Amino acid sequence: MFYASHYIENFKVDYNKKINILIAVSGETRCFNAVTHHHLKFFKEKLESLNNNVFVIGHTWKHCPPIDKQHYRLFDALEVADQKIIDDWVLEDFLTRCPNHSTNSFNITQSNQRVDIKNKESIDTALKLARYSWGQHWSAFASFKKYKQTKFKTRQSPPYDILIRWRWDNSVSLEHYKTFMPANIELEESIFELFFNYLNSRIRMINFHGDRPIGITDGASSIATEEDQQFLPIEFGAPILNDRFIIFNNQAANILRDTNFPDLLELLYKYSFRKQNFEGHTLWYTLLLNLGINMNLDLPIFINLMRHDT
Repeated sequence: MFYASHYIENFKVDYNKKINILIAVSGETRCFNAVTHHHLKFFKEKLESLNNNVFVIGHTWKHCPPIDKQHYRLFDALEVADQKIIDDWVLEDFLTRCPNHSTNSFNITQSNQRVDIKNKESIDTALKLARYSWGQHWSAFASFKKYKQTKFKTRQSPPYDILIRWRWDNSVSLEHYKTFMPANIELEESIFELFFNYLNSRIRMINFHGDRPIGITDGASSIATEEDQQFLPIEFGAPILNDRFIIFNNQAANILRDTNFPDLLELLYKYSFRKQNFEGHTLWYTLLLNLGINMNLDLPIFINLMRHDT
């Protein structure tokens, strides 16, 4: 699934061609109203300045802080759903769809104990774990499906060349990195510009791999911390994958758009013994692997998109 970056011989990037980019924002809204709406706006405008048409769609949950109306203008479409949809899906076939209970997973009480199907509290705990385990993926796939919403059908077909997976708490701005090299601001600005130029070239290049579905990211993950060892998938043989910022070409985007996430998750649970990978951030690797999407980890890690909790 993961392959080394290789360029087509004598390939020349066409910077004059307009690229249509769809940014699909999903998951928990968290600090979006206070902080990260600035970063999404900045990222969108930066891509537009590099000769791209950029559209933004969003999906989140009712239990999250609602998006301030002043930020609506950032979005071409925005959906707020109820996580009860996850509960209902699990309860349709509880024994098959009940999430695997990893030790201390998400710090949910009794999450390392077997589910007692005669005990309502035990079942409720399992449903809560399901929302935590799959909420971000459920939301992401719901946002991907907006790729074919009626309001977008007036655009060219296929409407988008590139799909970007984005989280509400992503941040990327020059101000954030000035603290790293306060004595070398000009140098840092140059590096920052180089990153966006490189990002723009990679976005354009992954459209020239024939029919191969491709995703690119920097490979850094928010779960790779000593405080969060229970999510490290090393013992399961699965690479760590950045779940915050993944860029997909059109071939991969079509697969993601047309995939029924609940059906795929049920198949994974039914036919694989590697259920340790089927919850939380590590599920991304399993999903993309099973969908046949080739991941290229060649974006610079120094620009790692970081989460704000304020």
